[in-house]
Amino acid sequence: MSRGMNTIPTFRRGRTYVQVGPNDKRGISGFCSVIFIILLLTVPPIFLLASERSRHTRYITLSDALNSDVIELNQKSIDESDLHSIPPGTLVHGTSTHIETLASDHEMNIGIPGALTLHRNTEYCQWQEIQSQDCQTCKRTVKARDGSTKEESYQCNCITTYNYIKGWKNRKIDSFLFNQPGAHHNPQRDPMPSTTFVGEDVTLEFDGDVCNDDNDKSHSNPTSPSVSTKLDPTMLSNGVRNQPWRNVDFVPQGKAPPPSFFSRYFSDRTRYEPLQLLKNTPTSPAAIEDNFVYVGQGGYFFSPYESSTASKLFNYFAQYLEGSLFDYQLGDLVGALASCTAGDIRFYYSVKDPNEISVLGQVREANGAVQITPRVLQGVGNEKDSSIGLVHSGKHSAQDMLLAEDSDSRFKATVMRAIFFLVVYC
Repeated sequence: MSRGMNTIPTFRRGRTYVQVGPNDKRGISGFCSVIFIILLLTVPPIFLLASERSRHTRYITLSDALNSDVIELNQKSIDESDLHSIPPGTLVHGTSTHIETLASDHEMNIGIPGALTLHRNTEYCQWQEIQSQDCQTCKRTVKARDGSTKEESYQCNCITTYNYIKGWKNRKIDSFLFNQPGAHHNPQRDPMPSTTFVGEDVTLEFDGDVCNDDNDKSHSNPTSPSVSTKLDPTMLSNGVRNQPWRNVDFVPQGKAPPPSFFSRYFSDRTRYEPLQLLKNTPTSPAAIEDNFVYVGQGGYFFSPYESSTASKLFNYFAQYLEGSLFDYQLGDLVGALASCTAGDIRFYYSVKDPNEISVLGQVREANGAVQITPRVLQGVGNEKDSSIGLVHSGKHSAQDMLLAEDSDSRFKATVMRAIFFLVVYC
């Protein structure tokens, strides 16, 4: 019978070591200090140089875009035929409230309509080792070469304790270097890692009388002329600025549950979808190959870990060698009844699904359709920093979008400079 997705953490006590006398590791400490100084002198300057180069490239790219002509798609004088005559490299800008898209995870046969980006958030049931050390402070008299003496303090009679906690983590933990790796083995399987998917065949419709002034809150007239374009998936590679992630939960008829007592203090941003969207998941590759099933509890999909006979025998042998084979604790009982098994995997989805977006890029024809794609400024740096392909949530003018991107770039560079200063000079 398949196991359920348990969530209660498990605690186990590991070994305790008592070291009588001084805690003297001068040889190792000296070697580590040399390595640390070398890394301190080489790594921060490299990261700072890369950050400054990225900032310089981004500044040149954004400045060039600010000084370029921009064709507004939200104007009555433009129609579908005009899009085909726009010269390559010319920036176009528009705001759309008509967004047709479907973001899908084909491993689970799931598609979320209206989502520009879909993120799979994977969590792993893993053991985590916690090492703690408690030392006494001793004193001794040290004699110098000139015959003078002085009293110094040092750590002595240290007690080192290892404890282990098993629970859901957002990353895998290698248990090979644990003090007791046999009793706290972490399988490293990862069939469904965290991944971001972008909307497929995104279609945007730009009404002809939308004002791009942020201070104008008027809505578009549905009877006004409009143009329709596709959105190239690369435009969504950096996500949608100013749009938070919303967790997805699948419930009957897609109806949100009754509000709880805490909902008056914390707004529920969860997106509720009907269970009918999961009708194809039992035949998905993830369900067939790794036994992923939908278990709810906040929109989770779960896959229990099934160890092979050879793996179990090897693990028992490792526990015998380390002396933990018959070390039964209360945590083992809790783990068997209410905790996950190391190697279990679960994941949930989150989406970015704005009702209104502003885009800035260039147009090109692909497969007979007009697409908005990033414009790359050649010869100034890497493609990511030298491209203009912006998607922002809400209604923003082209100038405001470029200034916002410049603000983000400047903030990242300032943070890196501050980190470099703290590491090197503090």
